[in-house]
Amino acid sequence: MSEPTKTTAKSSNLPVVITIVLVAAVAIVFAFAFIAASQNSQRGEDTDVAADTYMDIVTPLLANADAARGEDLVSNQFPCVSCHVAGAGSVAPPYEHIAQDAEARAPLTLEAYIYESIVLPHLHVVEGYVNSMPNNYGTLLSDEQLGDIIAYLLTVAEGSDS
Repeated sequence: MSEPTKTTAKSSNLPVVITIVLVAAVAIVFAFAFIAASQNSQRGEDTDVAADTYMDIVTPLLANADAARGEDLVSNQFPCVSCHVAGAGSVAPPYEHIAQDAEARAPLTLEAYIYESIVLPHLHVVEGYVNSMPNNYGTLLSDEQLGDIIAYLLTVAEGSDS
C-alpha cells in the first residue's frame, strides 16, 4: 500500500498569500489615485482676473438664491463646516475671514471670489492654508445650491465686516 501524499502547509497557503499581497497592492494604488484626484496637491497658478470675471455666471445664480438654504447646505448637507471653522488649523480658512481673503484675489468681486473658491478651488489658495478643498463641487452642486451657498457666505462676510 502506498502512503497518502502529505501536502505541506507552506505550499497550500501560497495562493492565499499571493492573493492578499495583490489585493493590498491594488488598494494602495487606488488610494494614491483617489488622493491625487480628490485634491490637487500642487498650488494652482493664479490666473488673470478682472472685476467682472465670473459675474455673468454668478449674477443669475444669486437671482433667486436663499441664504437660509445655503446655511443649511454648508452646515447639514455637505461637510463644509468640518474644515471651514476657526480652530481648524491650516486645513481651510474659516468663513468669518472670507471678506479679507477675497481682497487677496482683487479685482474679483466678493461674489466672484466665493464662486471661484467653490468651483475652481485650485486657482487661488489662501496664504497659510493647504489646497485641500475638493475639486468636484462644480459638478456636485446644482445651480440653485451653488447660488444659495454663495448667498449665505455673502451674509457671513457682511456680518464679519461689522
